[in-house]
Amino acid sequence: MRSRRSSLLLILLAACTSATITVPKNRYGLEVVPDLATYQRLTRADADKQLVDLQPLIPSIAVDVRYATANNFMHRQLYPVARVFLRRPAALALRDVQAELAAAHLGLKVFDGYRPYRITEAMWEPIKNPDFVADPSKGSRHNRGAAVDLTLIDLRTGSELPMPTPYDDFTSRAHQ
Repeated sequence: MRSRRSSLLLILLAACTSATITVPKNRYGLEVVPDLATYQRLTRADADKQLVDLQPLIPSIAVDVRYATANNFMHRQLYPVARVFLRRPAALALRDVQAELAAAHLGLKVFDGYRPYRITEAMWEPIKNPDFVADPSKGSRHNRGAAVDLTLIDLRTGSELPMPTPYDDFTSRAHQ
């Protein structure tokens, strides 16, 4: 009886751990998380998929979410709030970079991180140039919470360090 119960328990455990979380495919064949419940199931199964708000994790980081304003290449507000999220491993790596830069009186200013897929579709429509915006048929690292748009700042003044181009520059100078 005991070995029968153990066998049954092992079978049940194997069935539970092998259950996959299905994510529906969009018109391009990409898996796009459709809702909060699916996201929560995915992050319970793999904590590295969790999106982390950068400001509580890195209080010293400067944030200028242009897509929460009309000050961007689309000339309209795309995000309802000015918050930046990244997957936990990326956010922790950024925290380490911020700490290392502080020794040289430098810091990070973040413009964007995780980007909802619907925003990628909206950005593609007026540009349709994969050198500057993500093709929705491929998605982007932003959609996966694994990309961040940022610049360097002088911590003493808060001023941005000079860069070859400003943010959202779609000229040849910005394309590497």
